[in-house]
Amino acid sequence: MTQEADRGLRRCLPFRPRTRPEPERRRLFALDVNTGDLVLLCSDGPCSLVPDEGIFAVLNRRGLSEAERCRLLVDLANAAGGEDNITALLVGVGPAPAPASVGAVREGTA
Repeated sequence: MTQEADRGLRRCLPFRPRTRPEPERRRLFALDVNTGDLVLLCSDGPCSLVPDEGIFAVLNRRGLSEAERCRLLVDLANAAGGEDNITALLVGVGPAPAPASVGAVREGTA
């Protein structure tokens, strides 16, 4: 586990839910990832109701798909008292695709 991960799961990156329409503003940030890393995006349910140790235990469990891990995180948040919509999205980082060679895509094939 990295030192950054050890300090917490970047709990609830700056986010404000929209309660009324407002001008579109985007918040972008960069995240260094490596092949094999998992990136968890979730609502406040898993972030606030499941302790870091519980989230890490689910993410490190072998033999589960990303979808099964998300379901388990949502179930844990519900069991801990979640009262509204609880969402989790887990993205596994794979190897970068090989660059396409020039001329690899011909007109009419893309």
